[in-house]
Amino acid sequence: MSNPFLPPKQGLYNPEFEHDSCGVGFIANIKGKKTHDIIRNGIKILENLTHRGACGCDPETGDGAGIMMQMPDAFLRRECQKKNIELPPEGEYGCGLVFLPPSLTDRNIIEEWTEHIIHEEGQKFLGWREVPHDSTKIGHVARSVEPEFKQLFIGRGKDTRPDELDRKLYVIRKRLYNKVQESTLNQKNYYYFCSLSTKTLVYKGQLMAEQVDRFFQICLMPRWFPRCRWCIPVFPLILFRRGLWRIRTAWSPIMGRSIHYAATLTGCTPGKSNSFPKPLAKTPRKFCRSLFRMAAIPQPLIMFSKCSS
Repeated sequence: MSNPFLPPKQGLYNPEFEHDSCGVGFIANIKGKKTHDIIRNGIKILENLTHRGACGCDPETGDGAGIMMQMPDAFLRRECQKKNIELPPEGEYGCGLVFLPPSLTDRNIIEEWTEHIIHEEGQKFLGWREVPHDSTKIGHVARSVEPEFKQLFIGRGKDTRPDELDRKLYVIRKRLYNKVQESTLNQKNYYYFCSLSTKTLVYKGQLMAEQVDRFFQICLMPRWFPRCRWCIPVFPLILFRRGLWRIRTAWSPIMGRSIHYAATLTGCTPGKSNSFPKPLAKTPRKFCRSLFRMAAIPQPLIMFSKCSS
């Protein structure tokens, strides 16, 4: 890892160990009961983490905040009915928040690529849902670079086992990222997948802690949305912290075999740029995130344990 703003490795100093300060909370119902209060309390935790973030010359533009929650199936099912999107049973589909270019032309191209790659990977494209939000609740700097917010729905293909769907979603997301970044689209840098999973849903953006609820209007939604057993408020949006040194000690031999790990988990063929998500990772943190996603390990619990180890 190289950063032009950091001094070179010298003596006991190693720039690879530099990291941001973050604030992470975790709330859950130990009896597994789904309630809307989990989300309300998660938002309250997030607001209490304001001191862990920063803002620029625009005091209403922060360095990023968001919330990860258990998939709110009942809410999504009701909202998709309004769009004539028929969702399969819970666990049989994936959903994720996507940032798309403001340009209608670029956005339409990316959406076409998305549908094409989903079908190439043997999965079912179910539809798009525009995410309601209030742009008046954020700073003018954040508003000047605000993308379009949409949720993507993907159903499990007939030849895909239930335990393989999350890995397929990972491959789809990586293939899309590579295709967009290698394109000549003028607004390709707006494109970003916040999440794509069968188990979790993320709401986030270039927001301050107290703006997440007001921007997405999460707590103003009906009491039954979303009914979750747990959620993770994050500010800023970095989860891996302490405990990373244990990963780094084994980084070199792991990186050399990362392509084979990825091929085993995803079923992709290394060397085929049209089917393999490249690069898998450039740092230990990114590699572990990638491995957790492909192996369908429950990420929120893994990430939280790293932060609190």
